[in-house]
Amino acid sequence: MPIPTLTKPSRYFTDSHFLPKPAISLPDGPRLQLIAAEALYYFFSNQTEKISDRHHKGIKTLFAAAKKNSGAFMVPATVLTASEAMQAENLAVSKPLLARLLGQCRHEHFAEQCVATALTSNLSLMSPFSDNRASCQESYEADGVNYLRFTDGQQCFFVLQGVSSADSLYFPEGNSLICLVQATASEVRHLQNHLLGEFHKVLAYAQGSNKLAGLIASHSLPEHFYYEILPALLTVYQNPQLRPHIPGLVMRKGQDFIDLKLLFPNCPSSVLGAGEMSRQAFSTQRWFIHIGNAPQQRSLYKYYDAVNRYLFKQINNHVSHEAQAKAVQMEDCYPLIWIGVTGQKNAWQEQVDGYSYILNQLIARYPRLGVIIDGQILAASAKKAHRTADYRLAEAIRKRLHPDILTLSVIDENTTTKLFIAANIDFFIGSFATGSLYVSGLLSKPGIAHLGNAEARQALEETLYNHPNPNVYLLPKAYVKDKRAGSVLKTLWKKSMAMSLKTAQQSASAIIEHPYSIEKKAFYRYIEARLDKVLLNPQNTKIRFFIEPSFSINPAVRHYLTMASHGNLLEVFPTLPFPKNLTDLAEFSETYLKQHIIYGLFTFGSQQILNRPSEFMVWLGDPLRRVQQHIQLFAKNAERMHQACDMATILKAEHKSLDNYYTRLISGLDAPFGKCTETMLNTALGNMAQYFVFIGINEQQKLSFDRLCTLMDWDRSLFPDSLPNTQTIDTDAFSEEYLEQLDALCVFDYRLYKAALAMARGAVL
Repeated sequence: MPIPTLTKPSRYFTDSHFLPKPAISLPDGPRLQLIAAEALYYFFSNQTEKISDRHHKGIKTLFAAAKKNSGAFMVPATVLTASEAMQAENLAVSKPLLARLLGQCRHEHFAEQCVATALTSNLSLMSPFSDNRASCQESYEADGVNYLRFTDGQQCFFVLQGVSSADSLYFPEGNSLICLVQATASEVRHLQNHLLGEFHKVLAYAQGSNKLAGLIASHSLPEHFYYEILPALLTVYQNPQLRPHIPGLVMRKGQDFIDLKLLFPNCPSSVLGAGEMSRQAFSTQRWFIHIGNAPQQRSLYKYYDAVNRYLFKQINNHVSHEAQAKAVQMEDCYPLIWIGVTGQKNAWQEQVDGYSYILNQLIARYPRLGVIIDGQILAASAKKAHRTADYRLAEAIRKRLHPDILTLSVIDENTTTKLFIAANIDFFIGSFATGSLYVSGLLSKPGIAHLGNAEARQALEETLYNHPNPNVYLLPKAYVKDKRAGSVLKTLWKKSMAMSLKTAQQSASAIIEHPYSIEKKAFYRYIEARLDKVLLNPQNTKIRFFIEPSFSINPAVRHYLTMASHGNLLEVFPTLPFPKNLTDLAEFSETYLKQHIIYGLFTFGSQQILNRPSEFMVWLGDPLRRVQQHIQLFAKNAERMHQACDMATILKAEHKSLDNYYTRLISGLDAPFGKCTETMLNTALGNMAQYFVFIGINEQQKLSFDRLCTLMDWDRSLFPDSLPNTQTIDTDAFSEEYLEQLDALCVFDYRLYKAALAMARGAVL
């Protein structure tokens, strides 16, 4: 049944949108609020013929009294996760239809599908109000967010586009914002300000026959452009059925990190300042659509290699003679080092003294040393004043350097020149954050990175920055000291990238960044110890699989592995939407797979589906304890389903995971329940000796983490000495009789586990 539309705003609509005590000095404020409520309701419900001059005058008076801030008299929107929205009673939608809409907006190819529809026909989505489609031909731009208005003829909702093509969905009826990627109530306030501030124009625009003006392809953070926007845009551009229909590409002023004409020469492109998009939309009856993938999909995107190849092909084809000359100027240098400086407050305080000391130490070892100096990544339209501090730092460093060190500053160069020159460097020393995007994130160069401890912890926990090369080191926290004096407040929009939906609504919460201190001599010793490996830059020759058998270690270990690997951990579990198994990885490039640790629950031998050289790591634990924990899970699940949950019934079910589980996994062989053989054990022992480079022991977590970090050259301080013991065993549930049965089911696993202990001690099998 369609959701009915009221002819007048309900009391609920008014109360959910307007404050009972507005922060404005206006005698007839309550009356004006009711007038504004009527006007907005008529607009949202497509009853615009009911909007009169009285409504326009009331809104104008109210908005002026509030000093053009709707927050003075309007209720902040309620931010909901998708699961909360499905349970919310105040959303006047059909929940089954809403579920379909949410699924459509969260589809991995939504950006391309949405834009393709907009280019070739009328853009529409599933309506959450009725069986009709909700169509769109309106966009409203405010504070860097594009708002698409969809209506099924009676009711409407908005799709908010900032990073992705569907960051969130706003439902005016309940003043509710559903988070898909990131969402804050302030985004709704910006929309309200825009609608109320130009209500006359909005009405005329909404009733017009609007045409698509272009695709918005920019964001204030360059990472989002290169990792979310560019891949989606390139997919559309390379589609011969879609490219001719692209009317134009748009970047916002201050977000033009690269020239779109260089990347997409067959499409007209422009850079528009604040407000220009809205003025163009209203004056020419046009609308815009933003293109971008969801950041949460970044680690599963298959085509970054192809995107990078296209990017650098275009750069090499259009590089200037000046850039080529500068590259030639440095071509005899070895090693050629890229250092990143920044005049921002949350920076390495001693960077002038520190960099000059490190480089002067290196010239003694490498007489042909060359140095490229870069500053913070800024848009082409950014004012030169923004680079002034970086210039000063670069010159201060140059003055302190040994005269034989050849230097080149690229602070004032465009992105094309920077990337062309950076392609020739041997390694970098710079920020772990945005400052190393070009050299590490895009060019996959090795290097030594630094960052304040507070920001570094968050960056690692939430995988905020891409560092695909395994030979990128982040200076451990023991070398870094955060300085609280002069700390600055920053809004981190990328925080949602690794968060659960429950906490995604906090995606734009403020964090405190600190300037930080690093002792230069200690920093150099750290670099010196890793310099040979960084310069050699060895790459993985095999795909590395890490098996986590059920109940072998606390799954919280994945969190620490993700941090230590700089986010290059690709989890594969049947319980995940994707990838569920190794077959799902068949379309990923070999380079991509070798840059990641493939972590999950799979049997030795299943890696053959990828047909690549492989090596393995695994967690093992006491076999009896593992099988007891697994039985307890079966009993708990059976009890929840009101089934028999006693020990005899569980064992009678003959779950193979209770019968020499480790032997089955590592041998890659199968047998009926209770029929494992000596051959299976010998195969498992042979595989373990030949293919397993690491075996972690749950009962020896500290030693296991020590060995793992030594093997992988990881920062040991990122791991605890032990993980919480969250799995207790009800010993009363296991009689002597049943323990004997379980021992019999672990007979080969005991021997395998004993061999693993010997391997962990360095013994020869």
